[in-house]
Amino acid sequence: KQEIENVESYLRSTYAGVFSEEGIKNHLDSHVGLAFAGYATQVVKPHLAVGGRIIDIGCGFGSCVIQALLNGYDATGVDLAGFDIDIARKRLGRCLPELDGHSVFQAVDARTLPLENSSLDAVTLWNVIEHIEDYEDLLKWVALKLKPGGVAFIVCPNYAAWRLEAHYHVQWYPLMPRKLASKYLLKCGKNPRYFEESIFYRTNWGVLKILRS
Repeated sequence: KQEIENVESYLRSTYAGVFSEEGIKNHLDSHVGLAFAGYATQVVKPHLAVGGRIIDIGCGFGSCVIQALLNGYDATGVDLAGFDIDIARKRLGRCLPELDGHSVFQAVDARTLPLENSSLDAVTLWNVIEHIEDYEDLLKWVALKLKPGGVAFIVCPNYAAWRLEAHYHVQWYPLMPRKLASKYLLKCGKNPRYFEESIFYRTNWGVLKILRS
């Protein structure tokens, strides 16, 4: 119970002026719980044999990695957020106490890992690349580390679409100029700081162009 309360407090602090209380609850259910992790595992299964080596970049609280391990994959996770990694290790200790949490979960930039080229069967980036400014360099790293026939799984908001913004959950205008977007968020009663510091526009065609190269 105390751990959940700590996570809730952390989310409220991190996403102050971004998530509503309903958004906090949805994040807890989907990304701290196993709702999204269950979906992600079903997406991966048809493309990856049991025992396949997979790394989850931006693993957060570890749900997807733990679910992959429970399904027989050789899964590890990295995230820059030390709080998230600490929670992920504690969760792993309860679910799979025979595994070393410091080996499975690391608070590092994936690109600093001592991995050989062509050593991974899959890389997952679930709602990550919109938070990385130099995402092209990261995707090049992913391409180098995947084995021939390896697969990258990416979920990312398309900012060229007419849709709700994925974090603030307000109607978003396609590729709205960033200065105007900050003013728009203020008008919606939101704090634009998270958008200004942690969200970078991505588009379907932009991501696909890099992947094809």
